[in-house]
Amino acid sequence: MLIGAQIVAGFAVWGMLAGAAPPTPKVLILGVDGMRADAMLRAQTPSIDRLMAEGCYTWSAQTSDVTVSGPGWSSFLCGVWRDKHGVRDNTFRGADYEAYPHFFVRLREIAPRLSTAHLCDWLPIDQFILGNFEPDHRFAVDYEDDGDAKTVDAAIAMFTNHRPDVTFIYFADVDTAGHTHGFHPFVAEYLAEIEEVDGQIGLILDAVFSHPEAAHEDWLIILSTDHSGTLDGAHGRNEPAHREMPMIVSGARSARGMLHDTANQVDIPATALAFLGLTPLPEWNWDGRPVGLRTVTPLGENIVFNGDAEYTLGYPDAKSNAGIAGWNDIGPMTVVRYGASEGFPSAAAGARIGGGRNFFCGGSGPDRISRMEQSIGIADLTARIDAGDIWFELGAHLGGYASQRDCATVICEFIDAYGGVRGRAQVGPVMAADRARELGSKGLDLTGLVRRDVRGAVPSGTRRVRLTLVAEAGSGDNDGYADNITLVLHAR
Repeated sequence: MLIGAQIVAGFAVWGMLAGAAPPTPKVLILGVDGMRADAMLRAQTPSIDRLMAEGCYTWSAQTSDVTVSGPGWSSFLCGVWRDKHGVRDNTFRGADYEAYPHFFVRLREIAPRLSTAHLCDWLPIDQFILGNFEPDHRFAVDYEDDGDAKTVDAAIAMFTNHRPDVTFIYFADVDTAGHTHGFHPFVAEYLAEIEEVDGQIGLILDAVFSHPEAAHEDWLIILSTDHSGTLDGAHGRNEPAHREMPMIVSGARSARGMLHDTANQVDIPATALAFLGLTPLPEWNWDGRPVGLRTVTPLGENIVFNGDAEYTLGYPDAKSNAGIAGWNDIGPMTVVRYGASEGFPSAAAGARIGGGRNFFCGGSGPDRISRMEQSIGIADLTARIDAGDIWFELGAHLGGYASQRDCATVICEFIDAYGGVRGRAQVGPVMAADRARELGSKGLDLTGLVRRDVRGAVPSGTRRVRLTLVAEAGSGDNDGYADNITLVLHAR
């Protein structure tokens, strides 16, 4: 893949002329089923190269633990993980699209004047996820009936005559090639299909940007997938090769280069709304947040997303598990409700620390250690960091169960532009003996959490931080607990 070296001719300038009226924001979301990141990088993809050159990208965005299309596209289009939308396989049984609908439904609630378009060739997306909602433009055909080509033709015709505000276009054939020949960067047939879809994307982009109206429009283009896959032609397993996926956010107002913030599938609807100047309503209970847009790192406030475990519904035990909003969570780490069964920290224990409804728990699985990570880009502070002007405060409530040895630790690594670690800070673990001193001396149950904080200078050369929550089990299920994880940056 040649990043920025090949620019597709005919694209309109992304921006506006001096003195012109502000351009109209438009969003195009491209969903390529079964797109594996390393194969996309090896293929010859000038259209995707263009998007990367004009935006930001990551190869480690996350889908959920159930890596099949039903839950994948539901999370992608509804902005919530499977514990909310209820889809666990391709039968779509258990779906709760009434409570967690396609984001087009939400868009119409708060911005009814915006027009929408939905084009796809896997019929369950149209039948179940979009359902009874009627966008302004709708096209659905079966992928086995030359579906991708027909979808592209419909998209070109639409963009020639109409300019919807938000468009979703789905491509099926890359996934079909992966199942038939293997999802792998050295499978020629799989690469050929990626290149075919890239050409189709190029035709769509030509239709978008060659139109006279394009000079008065400001486009954000998001490209991602529902899952990856492996050489055996399979996906569906809870493993990195099936869960990690590409995501590209491209446009004049997007960030540039590698996306350092943790990105998840559920972030796509929130990103689209943020670009349009809209804010999701709290009652939607979305798991996603905007990623890939140009932002300024705030000083004096917590920059950890979902450090309080409140973006998840919370479970009654350590065995249940789903995606955790804002985190790369490949493993048994889960979210448990205060006051749940089996002797977890009580609601009163949660209230004492301002813990809200939920806390993080190590979970249940064969491994004694579980972990999850969150990456946060802070490159906009480069000059001040390198001048020694920025310092940090890292903190968390940490704990465990009764007198067991289970514990949790939060590690913050300061990463430079080349992936090197410039420095490291840590809070925890809080062991049973620590809880005995700090909780037991007050007559409180030893099952609980205690605050730990540390501060220091952000090392020169830091461009992002990587937070890792590590929970370690002494016996049985992993009862390492954490809540209220914070990282605050300050100027001297």
